[in-house]
Amino acid sequence: MAPLTRMRAHHPGNIPNKDWAVEYYSQRSERPGSFIITEGAFPSAQCGGYLE
Repeated sequence: MAPLTRMRAHHPGNIPNKDWAVEYYSQRSERPGSFIITEGAFPSAQCGGYLE
């Protein structure tokens, strides 16, 4: 499944938006038997490796 948090972290400090993640993954897991493999997110802006 396409990642959500890596390039769409628009909060200050590139912290992922919790509400977007909940909505995104909820919509994609509504069908019975869904199995979603998600991604990891950077714990801080310093760990991200991307410039703002």
